[in-house]
Amino acid sequence: MTYPFVIFRCRCSGTPFVEARAEPGQRLQRVAGRWSKLLKYQLISLPIWTGVSLLLLVKFLRNPFKFLARKDRQGIQYADPFPGLEHRHIEANGISFHTVTAGRGPGKKLMLLVHGFPELWYSWRWQLEAFKDDYEVVAFDLRGYGQTEKPTGVDSYRIDKLAEDVACLVKALGHESCVLVAHDWGGVISWLAAHAHSSLVDKLVIMCAPHPKCVYDWDQYKRSWYILAFQAPRLAELLLLSHDCEALDAMARTGPAAMKRDGAITAEEVERKGTNRQCSSHMLQLRH
Repeated sequence: MTYPFVIFRCRCSGTPFVEARAEPGQRLQRVAGRWSKLLKYQLISLPIWTGVSLLLLVKFLRNPFKFLARKDRQGIQYADPFPGLEHRHIEANGISFHTVTAGRGPGKKLMLLVHGFPELWYSWRWQLEAFKDDYEVVAFDLRGYGQTEKPTGVDSYRIDKLAEDVACLVKALGHESCVLVAHDWGGVISWLAAHAHSSLVDKLVIMCAPHPKCVYDWDQYKRSWYILAFQAPRLAELLLLSHDCEALDAMARTGPAAMKRDGAITAEEVERKGTNRQCSSHMLQLRH
């Protein structure tokens, strides 16, 4: 997995996020700067990894059976949030994507919806219904999520690969361009996709994902602790899989980063992400 701390380097037209060419002195300065950042992130990560590891150990010792419990969600079927949705599997960028379309029709512009972590197409259910009269609205599961294919290996999930997925999907859906709407991790992907493939994006709407050139302050680093925690081998898998993936429910409903309005998301809606939880076993393959 890769995250916003990665420095984006693009050799496409327009103003790049990081200049591709530099004088020898500048190159040396950049290399030193990158190693300095890497060391800083490692030093920050160590206490996070230690703290999460100790928390998981305590939870395991308290009740190992509950810690390892898994609900079998294979075969669970959910009704669509409203009639008329079209589920398809589209081949793009070498894998099969699960897409959900509302309002498909001749002459309509494409609105492509890119979800965040740890979500799937269902997060866009209200937007699918709201914009279907004016657009061909398509929400999809990112690679590794939901019913989309899950290639193995960390390299299959690099930021440039994810951005290329967005560009290839636009073409695979039969369009030359789109209105690109994205949230959270999907927003990070879409910033890069819009820069590298600007001709494919008519309008860009990003929520909860600052531009890659924005400087993170200390408060934001603290809020992004989980990004560093996920860099430790096996730690993310244990954290997300323990107690039947209760961390997902905490993210959405009960934790400090959950929805602020009571009832904004229900336990049933979180459970619907069980289609995403079925992917959890595949997480163990990503490190190989």
